[in-house]
Amino acid sequence: TDIQIVAVISDKNKIILFSRSVLTLEKIMAFLNLIFPLIKYQELSSKQNSNQRDEVIYNFNNLFEYKILLLTPKIGGLGLNLTSANIVIMFDHDFNPMNDLQAMDRAHRLGQKSTVNVFRLITNNTLEEKIMGIQNFKKSIANTVVNIENSSIKNVQESNILQKLEVFVNETVND
Repeated sequence: TDIQIVAVISDKNKIILFSRSVLTLEKIMAFLNLIFPLIKYQELSSKQNSNQRDEVIYNFNNLFEYKILLLTPKIGGLGLNLTSANIVIMFDHDFNPMNDLQAMDRAHRLGQKSTVNVFRLITNNTLEEKIMGIQNFKKSIANTVVNIENSSIKNVQESNILQKLEVFVNETVND
């Protein structure tokens, strides 16, 4: 309910909300303005110059009144530090699981003092559910191919990779 949402937001929580789509973020901002006009949020976008982005990050990390930061997973670049957040919401998901993991890691940096809870919004029988399945498949392949035995590129041999992929596919099909 709206009361529960306001309680989560107005408590000592700071929320990062990721969406792959700028249009979706704009709709979420319109929703926040309409339904929760007293809740302050910031948006980090590619439309902002570096000084504006730095100001948004500073405000979110240091000013208690800013409760929500809205951004796309690809914005911000390397080393974006959002350690004041203790809640990460993935509104939608990328086919590449590493993009989502990198986005989540922005709240898990050195200096993080709180437990970070990550929520992925997924509805049954939707594209999001299929994307999560693809992400899991890709992570399984990565874990199968890259392991302690071949973690160095020097140790990787094409025949080993093909053999591991064949075993992985056979195990997946038989499950």
